[in-house]
Amino acid sequence: MPPDQRFICLTEELGELGHALLAARGLKSSSNDEPLDVAFAGVLFELLVLASLYGVDVEQGYERGLTKLADRWGLDIEALRPPEPGPDRPAGDGNDPGSRERW
Repeated sequence: MPPDQRFICLTEELGELGHALLAARGLKSSSNDEPLDVAFAGVLFELLVLASLYGVDVEQGYERGLTKLADRWGLDIEALRPPEPGPDRPAGDGNDPGSRERW
């Protein structure tokens, strides 16, 4: 599939994620919506495929992006990394917006 069509798929997945987020907050009926984890996975998949089509090293870009944000906001780069799940910080089921602390 060419990159322009992949981008259209990405926008579709973003729309599905938007519906899932609204449903998770109780702002929309959730009868036809995907669970949050599945919706996030769809967006991530399309982003990774699109990056691959353009030869983008996503891991390197992620690190460069974090560095840029840390410099812009005057933060330590570690402050921008999401916390790892652990015994005192469960990952949750992916559907409860309050199941993890926000960093």
